[in-house]
Amino acid sequence: MPVLRQMVHRRTLGLKMPSTPEALERVMSALPGITCRRMMGEYLLYMDGKLFGGIYDDRLLLKITKVSATILKDCPSAFPYDGGGEMILVPEPYDPVLLREVVEEMCESLPAPKARGTRGCDVKPKSK
Repeated sequence: MPVLRQMVHRRTLGLKMPSTPEALERVMSALPGITCRRMMGEYLLYMDGKLFGGIYDDRLLLKITKVSATILKDCPSAFPYDGGGEMILVPEPYDPVLLREVVEEMCESLPAPKARGTRGCDVKPKSK
């Protein structure tokens, strides 16, 4: 219990905390079929391999595109972290039909993911 109390206390003080698995579950239940990747305590969200948003501090944030800005014009914007780019904040409770429409249309307009190379140094050894 001390850990939970510490988390609640840190959140009430306005300190940043990693997103919870419960926040991810709420988004995944509204958008079945998406995938996620945990990165530095937050969740990056993908559809068909395209990054469309993330869960930051238990808030669902979507990339700002022409589609998302048009459909979600009444939603406020927010920053995922200090120094991060502005994104659209989707308020809870999530409307699964609207959310699916926005994400599917966004992903149609987003570029295809780049092929990933091998990890490590990009410099190739000189052949003898």
